[in-house]
Amino acid sequence: MRVSVDAHIAMARTRALWLALLLGLCLALASCEPAAQNPQQNLREELQVALLVVEGGEAAGLDAEYRNAAELVRRDVSRRGGVTTLAGQTALRVEVITHGPSVEEGLRALRRALASGAVAIIGGATSSQALPMAALAEEYHTPFISPGATNPQLTTGRNFVFRTPYSDTFQAKALAHLCRDQGAVRAAVLYDQTNVYSSTLATEFARSFAAQGGHKPVLAGCQAAQQDATGFLRTLLRSRPQVLFLPMYHTDAPRLVRQARQLGFRGQLVGADGWGLLAGKDFGGMIGARFLAAWHPSGPQTKVSREFLERYTAAFGHQPSSVAALVYDAFGLVFQAAGQAEALEPLALAGALREIKEYEGVVGIARYAQGTPERDAQVLEITSRGILTAGTIRSADLAGTERGLRAETTTGEVAR
Repeated sequence: MRVSVDAHIAMARTRALWLALLLGLCLALASCEPAAQNPQQNLREELQVALLVVEGGEAAGLDAEYRNAAELVRRDVSRRGGVTTLAGQTALRVEVITHGPSVEEGLRALRRALASGAVAIIGGATSSQALPMAALAEEYHTPFISPGATNPQLTTGRNFVFRTPYSDTFQAKALAHLCRDQGAVRAAVLYDQTNVYSSTLATEFARSFAAQGGHKPVLAGCQAAQQDATGFLRTLLRSRPQVLFLPMYHTDAPRLVRQARQLGFRGQLVGADGWGLLAGKDFGGMIGARFLAAWHPSGPQTKVSREFLERYTAAFGHQPSSVAALVYDAFGLVFQAAGQAEALEPLALAGALREIKEYEGVVGIARYAQGTPERDAQVLEITSRGILTAGTIRSADLAGTERGLRAETTTGEVAR
């Protein structure tokens, strides 16, 4: 009986040993298999980018466009197996930091991004927020790329600050060109005197419109937060303008347009890129109005933008705005720099960003100088069928325009 028990114990130990060996072999084989769901997980290095997403205020609605663009970036990078750098393929980590619309809330978000170890920060949806953010990022020598700020001073004299949209200097010149091309010689401007984006565009437009042969526009500064602007509008309309320019955001423009129409204005309505998120419910009284954008789904497409448009629409069930395209290109700008930087750290990345002279992304070809791109603008028109592209204003076509018109207004008659 004793022999029989010992034999059973020996057999049980042998079976346990074989099971352990078999389990170890299975685990070893499993660890050798590639991760099918996420090609980035086995990459050793990591490119950490912080995305600052504002919620509410004048930028209401932009948060969804930012998040969607970042998610599409994440999917595309994962599909390609990482970000291409000098050391090979590198994993991407995007830290999304949300914040409120005030300047203080934006700065707190930027400090969180700096503390997180991010080597590049994308954010600053509006000029009001981006300007103080840019100053702080410059102080901490960390690349900061704004997909929304158009104020000319954003990148001036800075080595760590960049943007993907054109500046308001170009935008104002393009808007003045649009108005003058339609034959307008008298223009009025209602702007928000509490907002740096609105007030800068107003003064830049007035200068450009006069430089391009028009009468000096009449300006009125209001506070967009005040619901009733009829007093300001009534004063402006006494000058019998052919064009009413409203450099406001999409949150305020529809209300001001309705008030202008109610006062009897039947001339041309013109806006800027702040109108970009207008929806069908906002179109009352706005049919025929025109504004600018860096890109639009209804406009001419390149291979890059067409693929972006198709992937975005398939992923989120609606077409992207210019905002989403500019955010996507901000990541692309970082990736192009990462492919040239000697190391994935802020100083090296900023140096590589400064070396980029041309970038081709969703929004088209951007030629960079001092952190700001020279790029074309799409002219958009609000129609009964929605917002459609009505033309393109090419940056190259505006070169020297105001210089020539200044000489004409000095030596000859202004066209009436």
